[in-house]
Amino acid sequence: MAFKKFISGTVKIPNTYSFLTDLKDYDTFWKAQEGLKEFVFKPNHLSCGKFIYVLQRDGKRLIEHDGTPIRDERFRNITTQVLLTPSIRRPAVMLEETIHSHPEIRKFWGTDQGIGDMRLFILYDEILYGKLRMPAKQSRYYANVTRNAPCIHVSNTGIIEDTYIMDNTLRAHPDVPDRNLIGLEMPFWKQFAEAGTTIAKLFKVPFHSVDLTVDEKGEAVVIESEFTPTLTHITPRGFAEIMKIVQDHHQSTG
Repeated sequence: MAFKKFISGTVKIPNTYSFLTDLKDYDTFWKAQEGLKEFVFKPNHLSCGKFIYVLQRDGKRLIEHDGTPIRDERFRNITTQVLLTPSIRRPAVMLEETIHSHPEIRKFWGTDQGIGDMRLFILYDEILYGKLRMPAKQSRYYANVTRNAPCIHVSNTGIIEDTYIMDNTLRAHPDVPDRNLIGLEMPFWKQFAEAGTTIAKLFKVPFHSVDLTVDEKGEAVVIESEFTPTLTHITPRGFAEIMKIVQDHHQSTG
């Protein structure tokens, strides 16, 4: 929440419907979802996406975005797990607005199910590369790498250079195998890049990542930022590209 308050007014961000840090306030926190048709449930520390749920309302039932029904009691148990995580200094959970990617981006995964997002890796205000995480049938339409979701490696000039699942390269999204993505220009790359560098200039940290998407109106929406990102699940070509940018930066700065 502190991150959202800090960047509010500089870039577009999702609405936060409810925020919880203490289990005794759970009922008030959870009541906020009763009037929502869809929302995202997630912790502030994310745990590699393990506890993120994209939810919709079907009458009085809550279902995940692949149609799997889910009970309120399950979220009380999940919330308890998150808030009692001993390794996190100030654990919290939130209910957040669902941001659907623009149709030109959704074409990459061939369905309206799921929500994807771009992670930009930034060094000293310069974009190293982008990783578009895409929903897929095999990941239950969660765009999360640890759930086996496919990704696109995008160069810092906005060209798609690799498609991969974990560390295995592909030519296309597994659900749209006849559409070769390699060499295509990433739609809305200018909007992604401008929003990412705006966040970089605000925080002035040497290396970090920004998660964002471009919504159905064609506007970039910043979801979150990580100040200790990892470079896991990246193709050899992508890693070589990053190392070249890092070396060039150090040479230019002496």
